[in-house]
Amino acid sequence: MRAFTITYTGASLTCTAYLEGGTLYLVDSQTRSFSLAHADFNTLTELIAAINLITGYTATLIAPGTTASTELNEISSSHTANLKSTLYTMTYGNYTSPKKVCDFLNVSANDVHYSWLDDADADIETFTGKKFKSTTITSQSIDVSREKIATCNDYEAYVGLRSNAYYLEDYAPLVTLSALTIDGITVTPSYTILDYNKIILTSNAETTVFIPGKSKMTVTLSYGYAVDSTEGKLASEYSTLFVAQKYSQASFSEDKSKGSSATRHHAGTVYDVSMEFSEEKKTEREWSRRMKDIKTALGGRMGYVFT
Repeated sequence: MRAFTITYTGASLTCTAYLEGGTLYLVDSQTRSFSLAHADFNTLTELIAAINLITGYTATLIAPGTTASTELNEISSSHTANLKSTLYTMTYGNYTSPKKVCDFLNVSANDVHYSWLDDADADIETFTGKKFKSTTITSQSIDVSREKIATCNDYEAYVGLRSNAYYLEDYAPLVTLSALTIDGITVTPSYTILDYNKIILTSNAETTVFIPGKSKMTVTLSYGYAVDSTEGKLASEYSTLFVAQKYSQASFSEDKSKGSSATRHHAGTVYDVSMEFSEEKKTEREWSRRMKDIKTALGGRMGYVFT
């Protein structure tokens, strides 16, 4: 996702940026660093304000100003972003990063379009119906759809509850539930069961029925796989390969349109344009096979089972 744009029009002949280890570096005639967890820079509003105080730099906020600066995607120190008289878009919150993609492809950060990162996230989320980053929502009002109400007595024998389960497809997998209110009734979280993408009310709950209607439920919960989980790592690898494919297709089309006879390199392999089509297609097929394997490992979107 787009965080902010940044450019440098100062006296230095060159200017680059990279972000590693939680620190943003701006390099012109000198190197400046911003520890993103520091109280002076830990939101995008504060970080951008600090950058704009430096002569020659202009940063413009796009994301909400309260966004944590630590959410910014990394940029490789080996494949920096050029800022000199160039508008660069900083991104945040994606499964992969310019650093991962550029280190994989051995290309500049400016060669990776920010929209490709979002496209990659959307692709794997759409297929799996899962989120691969731990997220917490607080006092979130939810419109309860009749179509997503179900009955589940799998966890209690001979109870015979009805309409006691609700599918939250946008919050899979559910991890913790801290607060729940249904139609004005406060439900004790320990009296519920979280089953992947649904909340199940047990017979001990203050209410055992989900009521359809606008704003009929309010929740505080966490969901999504941790970034360092097996699922999170697979999603990151998938997104990196997805963006690599986007870059490969875009750069090949550009070279062919120019009739270029230059060489290019992908993932450490140098290709001559005359042989590039067959070699790149072979590489892309390998990427595609790995992406297919990852999708198989993560599993497809789970549907509803109504009873």
